[in-house]
Amino acid sequence: MPYLEYGPIVACEYTQHQAIPCAYNDRQAAYRESFLYLKNRGHRDVAFTCVREAAKSPSTTDKVNAYKAVFGSFDETRILIGCHDMDDGKRAGEHFRGFSKPPTAIYAHSDDVAAGLYQFAKEQKWDVEIIGEGNVSVSRALNIPSLELHLERVGKEAFLLFLNGETAKKQIMHQFQRKKT
Repeated sequence: MPYLEYGPIVACEYTQHQAIPCAYNDRQAAYRESFLYLKNRGHRDVAFTCVREAAKSPSTTDKVNAYKAVFGSFDETRILIGCHDMDDGKRAGEHFRGFSKPPTAIYAHSDDVAAGLYQFAKEQKWDVEIIGEGNVSVSRALNIPSLELHLERVGKEAFLLFLNGETAKKQIMHQFQRKKT
């Protein structure tokens, strides 16, 4: 690796390069579990939000691939790019609710976006299932299922790899917090 001559490199995504240590999670498996949860609950028309398009974001690419693995095909109209916060979640609700056939479930890439979707759906009396990401207090307060990728743990493990000079590959497992009944 040409950049190793300047100092140690640690990745926060899996890398096959033996000289580069990494701490990572298997996002595609995590997203697949979330989409399977929705499919097993009877949803076939599922949409999702993200920050960036798949061409610029490995996590969006993983989400699209997981979606295809679970549902078989992917309709580009079922993704809304540029969502960051609760206001964007409400905007996503308006966007998806405006379809001639609105989705029956939406995977929001953050709990804040999920909260905005939840608020919009409640105001509109729209029966749509929502999943968030992050498992922060807002998803627990609203009883929204949420995918926890443990990104802080990934960062801590990566830093420890750097400090200790290890060349290990450390996978951090995700957790999917289902809706409490």
